[in-house]
Amino acid sequence: MKKFEFDLPTVIVIAVFAMFITGAALIYFVNPYEFDSSAEENGSDVLVSVSSNSAVQFSASVFSVTGDTARPIAFYYDERYASITGHSYQRWLLDGIERELGLRNFQNGVVVVDADSLKDIMESTDADDMKTVVIMTSGAFPDNVHSSSIDLVSGWVSGGGIIMWTGSQIGHYSAPADPGYNDWLTDPSQPGVSGEIGIFGDQVVRAGDRAHGDIRSEFCDSLSFTFTEITYGMDEEYVKNNGKILGYTSSDGFSSMSFIDIGTGGILVFGGTTDLQYAIPQTLASSAYLWDGGAFQHKRENVKGTAEWTFSAYTDYVVYVYAGTIYPVYGKAYSF
Repeated sequence: MKKFEFDLPTVIVIAVFAMFITGAALIYFVNPYEFDSSAEENGSDVLVSVSSNSAVQFSASVFSVTGDTARPIAFYYDERYASITGHSYQRWLLDGIERELGLRNFQNGVVVVDADSLKDIMESTDADDMKTVVIMTSGAFPDNVHSSSIDLVSGWVSGGGIIMWTGSQIGHYSAPADPGYNDWLTDPSQPGVSGEIGIFGDQVVRAGDRAHGDIRSEFCDSLSFTFTEITYGMDEEYVKNNGKILGYTSSDGFSSMSFIDIGTGGILVFGGTTDLQYAIPQTLASSAYLWDGGAFQHKRENVKGTAEWTFSAYTDYVVYVYAGTIYPVYGKAYSF
């Protein structure tokens, strides 16, 4: 970019350049902030370095993981099929997820898949398809992969696939190829509770009015997860026995972010629809959904300039560094 020098009495911190192309104005903001980080193993330790040209709170989390952190990411979206949450909501959520993943230097792009492509993934024996992370935000599986008579979901997850779910009680609803369909509660052909039991082996998903958890997990605190909704959260004891709690819990025993281990894969259930533009990207970029439930280390410090931290290394683990608190402005993950 060409450098311009202005002889002005006031230093302009934020420069705005406007370009008019075919009648449209494109405005670019020059970001005055610079962030960087690195992570290197040194014997039984891992050395983490962070830097910023302005004061910012940096955090680093180190935790052991199970499974491959380099996974294809697919976002299910198909306007031919009904959606409980609404297609406009899904588009809004996808835009936010892609934007927030960019801030976190996430290398794996998000591929949008329709119902046909989703079925192909779940029927495939290709290694990448079998370890794909599928983000489901419509509140219902399309009926070509899960219904009262079809269940491609359970076998695919058991074989290594990952589902990130939000929007309703998982397994209860199947979406027909009819965008105007709205008989979710009255259609007797809907799977209902039996669909949930078919996936988890028990009835463990909350049903009730919108609610939030207020007991923050230690792991949740280290990654600044703010997702508290338990409207469709999972039974706390079931999660502890079959996976791990990543978010908040409520006094009546439900979890806002629940990862359930199923075979060599699993399902991450977000218990509602709020704040997901930040929760899903932070979970993906950090690989928190692959945390093995064991010990983790965390450091948080205000930094201007450079700071260096030393952590103990694990066998298979992730170092996730981010700047900012509730809404990070920078992030980067390192897998070992």
